Amino acid sequence: MTTRHPPTDELPRGWQTIQGRVTGAVTVVFLATMAVFLVASYRAERERHFEATLDHLSETLRALTVAAPSTAGIDAATLLRMESSLGEAVGVEHRLLWLDPAGSIALSTDPELTGRPLDEVFRVERTREGSDSELRLDSPRSGSWLAAIRELGPKDDSASLVLLRDRAASESFALGFVRLHLLHVLSTLLAFVVLLHVAGKRYLRDPLGKLARAISGLESGARGADLDFGRNDEIGWLARRFDAMVRRLHTETRDRVRAEKRASAAAVVFRLGTELVEPLGSLERHIAYIDALGQRDPEIRRVSEELRGDRRTVLAVLRRLEETVAGSTEAEDRGVRDESGSPEPTEAPTHS
Repeated sequence: MTTRHPPTDELPRGWQTIQGRVTGAVTVVFLATMAVFLVASYRAERERHFEATLDHLSETLRALTVAAPSTAGIDAATLLRMESSLGEAVGVEHRLLWLDPAGSIALSTDPELTGRPLDEVFRVERTREGSDSELRLDSPRSGSWLAAIRELGPKDDSASLVLLRDRAASESFALGFVRLHLLHVLSTLLAFVVLLHVAGKRYLRDPLGKLARAISGLESGARGADLDFGRNDEIGWLARRFDAMVRRLHTETRDRVRAEKRASAAAVVFRLGTELVEPLGSLERHIAYIDALGQRDPEIRRVSEELRGDRRTVLAVLRRLEETVAGSTEAEDRGVRDESGSPEPTEAPTHS
């Protein structure tokens, strides 16, 4: 069975496979790592902003309790003005709730909340362990809030003031922070892809393309190009070995052609000499016969001498032809030995 060697244009484009796999694998790992990083960053930034908001709410609530130590003279309209002032100052929606000693909402700008227990309206979650003054309040109807609570008196049966701030502002701030990180991640990924493309083109795709073109040219009969890239890595080693192989192939081809020419010339000389043996022998016998006939005739002796000279000329031509073929063979053998020189180095590739 004969093994078919496909031409260069049928071979798989290995660099595209390598580039696609490497880029895909690194991109997947990078994006997975960055996704974990973004989720962790979002949660950390949101908690940090929650804590800063709760601290600000506690300070604001402390100032409000100093200004309004009791519910005397405060109604829903007053709470609404206070909420509006806080919203305009901070840019985020606020709510104020006045709780009675039992924990029910005694005063609110929303009439539906008045008279209901706080933990019935909202799902109350403490933000810090052991602290009852900073809360997270969630309600399907009223939304999600960050809240600070402060008692208006030193006794346990005193009323309390609750200041709420819309939690969506903190969520939005954390999302903006994540968007900034996401932009950084995408920029880094784009820079990596561009760098991989440029580096791959310069250090792998262009050398391999040049090697592929040299192989294609060698298949079509060209002598081949010099592929010395001046590199001491695997690609440079491969190029040097390819150049050495091409030179050796051309040397062997040239020597084979020369040997065939010498063999053909020697065969022609041998065949010519063999074919002339019988005619020359016959000519010698006829010359001897003519000499015997022309012992007393000078004209016949002259013809005999001319024939003998022609025979010697033919023999001299055959000898010169043999010497020429032998001399050409020796000269070419010396030239081949001089051109061969030292063998190509076979050092293993090293990483540059």
